[in-house]
Amino acid sequence: MNELGGIVNFDEASVDADELFQMQRALSDYGCDESSYLMTDVAALCFCAYRTSTESRLTKQPLALGNGNVLVFDGIVQNRKELLHSLKISSAESSDVAIVAAGLSQRGSEFIKQIVGSFALVWWDQFRRRLILARDHIGSRPLYYRTTGQRIRFASEISVLLDGSTAVDDEYIAGFLGAGPKTDRTPYRHVKAVKPATIIEIDRNGLKAFRFWDLSNIKSITYATDQAYEEHFQTLALKSISSVLERSNGPVFGELSGGLDSTAIVCLADEVTARLGQSPIETLSRVHDDSRTSDEREYIQLVEELRAKLGIHIREEDFPILSATNSEPSINGPNPFYCFAEYHHAVCRILARKGVRTLLSGKGGDQILGGNPSGVPELADLLARGRFLSFARQLQSWSLASHGPSLPLLSQSVKSALAAYAPRLFSGPTYTAPKWIAEPFREKIYACSFAETDGPFRYPSDLDQTAGFSSVVASISAQYRRQWGKINVSYPWLYRPLVEFMQAIPFVQRVRPGQTRSLMRRSLQSRLPARIAQRRGKRSPTEALVRAIRREFPRLQALFDEPLMTAYGYGDRSGLQATLHRAREGTDLTTLSIVMAISLEVWLRKINQLHQDPISAERRESFHNVAGLTIRDHLIRKSQSGASQSN
Repeated sequence: MNELGGIVNFDEASVDADELFQMQRALSDYGCDESSYLMTDVAALCFCAYRTSTESRLTKQPLALGNGNVLVFDGIVQNRKELLHSLKISSAESSDVAIVAAGLSQRGSEFIKQIVGSFALVWWDQFRRRLILARDHIGSRPLYYRTTGQRIRFASEISVLLDGSTAVDDEYIAGFLGAGPKTDRTPYRHVKAVKPATIIEIDRNGLKAFRFWDLSNIKSITYATDQAYEEHFQTLALKSISSVLERSNGPVFGELSGGLDSTAIVCLADEVTARLGQSPIETLSRVHDDSRTSDEREYIQLVEELRAKLGIHIREEDFPILSATNSEPSINGPNPFYCFAEYHHAVCRILARKGVRTLLSGKGGDQILGGNPSGVPELADLLARGRFLSFARQLQSWSLASHGPSLPLLSQSVKSALAAYAPRLFSGPTYTAPKWIAEPFREKIYACSFAETDGPFRYPSDLDQTAGFSSVVASISAQYRRQWGKINVSYPWLYRPLVEFMQAIPFVQRVRPGQTRSLMRRSLQSRLPARIAQRRGKRSPTEALVRAIRREFPRLQALFDEPLMTAYGYGDRSGLQATLHRAREGTDLTTLSIVMAISLEVWLRKINQLHQDPISAERRESFHNVAGLTIRDHLIRKSQSGASQSN
């Protein structure tokens, strides 16, 4: 994944070259093959290349056109052939950067919605003095910006935009602790994120943001037979993987968890590599020797036997969960992966040693392919369409499949039918705050826990599908994985045409009574190990987490002895300690949310260590936690405590 950055002065002042070089050096520290920059009178852009595709060497960035316009592009275009034809570009060897530059030159920002792929881009229009920032539909590539008067700076890393100002954005933290971070925010108040599927246009008159893609206006697809749906799904699934493998600049690995989503990707990748004449992809799997109820090795081995190829197994015992890692938490933001840092560092080291820059992930399959076993969306659709006899029949079918009474299903279906047209009135938040959250902060979490969805929708199941998609976008766009190393993670199940197709088809194709992922299972059953094709779920990581909490309990207990979270008003000290004790017992699974608290606490300590005064003076003096301590009081108390212990 490339790094990009730049500065634009809309007051016509010249850009400070030293400031740009400092940004370029900071971005280079994240790892790159080569870096370069370009300066105009009021705009300056830099680019640090990390090549993952065969065409990435063809065009040097920043790309300057004859009319003074400049493009920097981090990503891969997956519909090259269609764009080459549409733009009447004769050379099939044109780089992705050249294709995007031609499209923007011909059609302006309207062209961006035609790009299918993984990308973040910056386009400087020299004549119009206009800056365009954009990200793909899932926010797979990062892009942040910070405005100060008539000046804007942008970069693919938050840290280079901070300038020592680390005032925390409470709404981001509320999302982080709730249903997922808001995708247009960062952990810092003064730094914003370009929202996925959004274009931001900036000129001297201000900033405008607009969506270039959403799921609310996808045209429905209806076929006469199940086979037609299955063939369409197979075509898109194979294309999503081939568009990555056929252009990779080196070997590609795949994550293999033993679940349906990752298994399907690995097996489909074998078909693609065989067609391309490439070696089969290698696989990475996390396994557990001590935590047998968390170990998926039984299913991982089924895939390895089918492929006649052993994968790399990373033992949790060698890279323990919650271990006191030598790595510092990233200043870019709180990261739940911090608690699994040893594993992610191991993955990065293995891939670097093997010369691998692209990793296939099954993330998103559960949300897109119909992993929720509930029949409520289908029943709500039937109510909304006035098909009451069909509703009665399906209500009975779903009750039998769920082994539960009909009345709760009826109530939920009515509520879901109403929620599709007035989500805020008839649907609650998608997340319940853990007990250790400070009481005043619970209201903010509640307000931030409604799914980010577009609308209006034709049927309730459309809203349900979109909410699932939004939840996985919140996780991916937060860039948790990026903080642990230079890995280009590709998500085949989130390939835009496949997401659109799954939104467009009837709910009954996605989920049927007693069968989640119905279309996927029917389409791929002959390609997968039979036991995996029929699996209804995966083994839980609970045992491994509980064992880790017990092993690291003294250190975790010390972490929450004087937590900074209480000084910020996010957590309650006694609640955190009680939750930690219950998590050690392993009897209350909701207590495993303590992982989020650990991640947030170590990040808060990181920014306080670097900048002793992270919040504005006004807020520091006025904002008290439940114990009546200000941030300053808390730091003094910590200092005094340390001094007394040393004496």
